[in-house]
Amino acid sequence: MKISSIHILFLILIYPFFYLSSYIAFDIGYLFAVYYFIPITFFCIILNFRKIPVDIFKKNIVNFGLLAAIIVVVLFNTDDIRYSKPIVFFIFVLNFYILSLTLEFKVNNKLIQSLFVVLLLFSVIFLSIEERYLDGDRYFAFLISPTVYSVYTEVFLILFLCFSKKPQLKIVVFFIAGFFILLTKTRLNLFFYLTIPFMIYYFDKLNISKFRVVLIYIFCLNLLYPIYSFVIKSEAGKSSLVTSRYKDGRDASFGLRNSLNSFTYNEYILNSTLSQKIFGKGSEASRKSMISQLKMDILPHNDFIRFSLDFGLLCTILYLTFLFRIARGNIVSFILLLLYLFSFYHNMIYDFFLIAVFIYFSGLSENYKLKEQILIVENNDSTY
Repeated sequence: MKISSIHILFLILIYPFFYLSSYIAFDIGYLFAVYYFIPITFFCIILNFRKIPVDIFKKNIVNFGLLAAIIVVVLFNTDDIRYSKPIVFFIFVLNFYILSLTLEFKVNNKLIQSLFVVLLLFSVIFLSIEERYLDGDRYFAFLISPTVYSVYTEVFLILFLCFSKKPQLKIVVFFIAGFFILLTKTRLNLFFYLTIPFMIYYFDKLNISKFRVVLIYIFCLNLLYPIYSFVIKSEAGKSSLVTSRYKDGRDASFGLRNSLNSFTYNEYILNSTLSQKIFGKGSEASRKSMISQLKMDILPHNDFIRFSLDFGLLCTILYLTFLFRIARGNIVSFILLLLYLFSFYHNMIYDFFLIAVFIYFSGLSENYKLKEQILIVENNDSTY
């Protein structure tokens, strides 16, 4: 028996719908991702392992080396099972990447479109349920939070717009998805949503380096808090960005996040040795620091500095390099990478669903192109 890429895509995309179960959504929560993705990945690898062409392993040896180095650093920094989620996550990334290389890339437009329609239908059904609004006005439908709902909706939207062949339907679906993202009042994701059509239709036409795009993108993301602080000082910025979510004109959410971000930067820059800056202070060091000093079990809402504090600048560079290397092959995976990096401001660096979708479309596309090259070589050889 062999598992096809369509089977894997289906298993990935149905994951959010398990949260329709109140028990999974509210009792198991984020742990369900571990229970769901890891067994499936190991099972599929066992079924497909003998099917892996040696040439594919050789071509991706650098990527395997990067992941191996990341796992070593993360494992070295993990000394408490309570803070073992990062090592579990990266073991999953390695195994899912291997799995993606065992599959022949195929896109099932009907599967993507059907599941996105189902997501939108459930989004409509839950509109009238009061318990599905955080603080009474931030909609999260059947998922765990408004942020997660908006990010996952954008994943489906990106796939739909990239693979649907009906322009008019794309426009309608784009605005319907935007309506629900607007209801979440997740301002960062609303901004990303507005950029999706531009990225899909113009990235390939613009003669710009994807590497430069990622560098500038990461640089700008790390300036997000200072830029926002400057913008909301003006009346126009305050009226558009603050009062749209807070009627009293006081952005309590940003105030807290800005403080947590500054605290984490100070921990990394001022309270870390050179060795710790390079190799890390230990798994969930940022979270532990906040518990001990701020008396709050909370995350920084900036996974760039969080990951650097926990596992060091070296590991951060290794991970970003791996992500870019597998994303650059096609526009779909590249946009999904940008969404994933954007979600670092939502503490979603260890989101199994996001990384699985991203690796699926990056790893499988690379696999497909290599097999085409191998086929061309074999056909040329057969002519002599």
